[in-house]
Amino acid sequence: LYLLESYFIGDKVLHYRSSLEGTHKNKLEEKWEGPFIIYDVLGKGTYKLRTLDNKVLKQKVHGNRLKRYTPRAEDSDIVPCDLAGAR
Repeated sequence: LYLLESYFIGDKVLHYRSSLEGTHKNKLEEKWEGPFIIYDVLGKGTYKLRTLDNKVLKQKVHGNRLKRYTPRAEDSDIVPCDLAGAR
């Protein structure tokens, strides 16, 4: 039994791009798009989303096509090493 994660209004999520399923020409494209913000909880695991610039998406999205958005750590703390002299 697999339980869907519950989301709340204001949560940031990624949306699965099911249009890429079964295609090989788009093999390297990102399968998840976003982040989006949960705009409304409709019940039975469905949600309405909005973009970060407050545009509400028309379609409802089921929770099995969503995953929680986790921002990546800032790359500014990473110090690049000089590989030119390394052997």
